[in-house]
Amino acid sequence: MSLFGLTLLISFQAKAAWYLTITEDTAVNSQSNAHAKNIGVLHAGQRVIVLGHKKKWSQIVFLRRGKKRRGYIPRSSYDPSALVYIIKNQKVNNNEALNQAYLGAAVTVAFNYRGASDTNLDGSQEVQIAEKSGSSSFPSLFYEKPYGVAASYRVFFNYRQLESEGQATLLQNGTPTLYSKVKVKQTFVSVGMTYKIFEYFKSRFLRKVWLGGGLELGRGLSGSLIYEDGINTKLGADDMPFLFIVHFAFGWQNKISENFLFLPEIRAGIATSTQPMTNIAEFIAAFAYRY
Repeated sequence: MSLFGLTLLISFQAKAAWYLTITEDTAVNSQSNAHAKNIGVLHAGQRVIVLGHKKKWSQIVFLRRGKKRRGYIPRSSYDPSALVYIIKNQKVNNNEALNQAYLGAAVTVAFNYRGASDTNLDGSQEVQIAEKSGSSSFPSLFYEKPYGVAASYRVFFNYRQLESEGQATLLQNGTPTLYSKVKVKQTFVSVGMTYKIFEYFKSRFLRKVWLGGGLELGRGLSGSLIYEDGINTKLGADDMPFLFIVHFAFGWQNKISENFLFLPEIRAGIATSTQPMTNIAEFIAAFAYRY
């Protein structure tokens, strides 16, 4: 149905229509009775258009996976004072009516594991680093927009830190001259996107759980090798790779107040652009404002 068609539906098939912001998870039925087929779930913060009422049920237009659908929700599931009247024949901006976006900030605690690697310091010196692992934390900002009722996408910006530690061997013209523990520190600025899908689970609590995945692209800003004796060697441009991460994630949507949400998330990814590849596990604590 086009935007023009939705406007006609409101203007000619209903005596009145209203915007409604859902305040708690609500099942949508295909017909106006409790035994009808369930065709979706509305999550807190989603917007719908109420076309009219039939006894204890309200007929609505809502988005599911980007497509408009019609269904019924119990009138007892919302406060009637939350209905916002749409003036007859008024043009309806569908995106404004049925979607709400989030702005937020997050702190990420990341753990990484990387296989053995070689780093050339100059023409005659080389550092061989055995398998290494480590942890780091960094901030991020994000914008999230629902995509229908059962999905959303998040665009995020990270000031990413990668830190790992392992045993290093310094070679001079191919001859080992020093054995030492070394810490590798790298800083990246990156942008990425996560696509989130809801409704995998049917229980009331697990309806707030989402599954998803996405990509992240980053550019190295700085890096260094820090040896246990305090020597600090800066990494060159060749050792600051373009960062490409593929990740899978799951999280939980938790409403703190009418407009604020707590969005914990667990993410697992692989940085395919590093040699060797880096395995990453992340725990993310995010807070968002819905506007």
